[in-house]
Amino acid sequence: MRLVQAASALGDSRDAESSYRKALDLQPNDPAAIAGLAGLYGRTNRMAEAMKLAEELKRSNPKSGVP
Repeated sequence: MRLVQAASALGDSRDAESSYRKALDLQPNDPAAIAGLAGLYGRTNRMAEAMKLAEELKRSNPKSGVP
């Protein structure tokens, strides 16, 4: 997960998105991967997708702190 975060921080959104997706394929309810992908979408102006993932995170992890 740290490599994904590094790619995202360096501005490599395609690589980061692909890595987040792979992480979610392995662990579909991983809150860190869902939140990371939602954040990536938000930073790249893909707000509808970011909101969808935020709602998914809220449903699957009610204690996540997502309002």
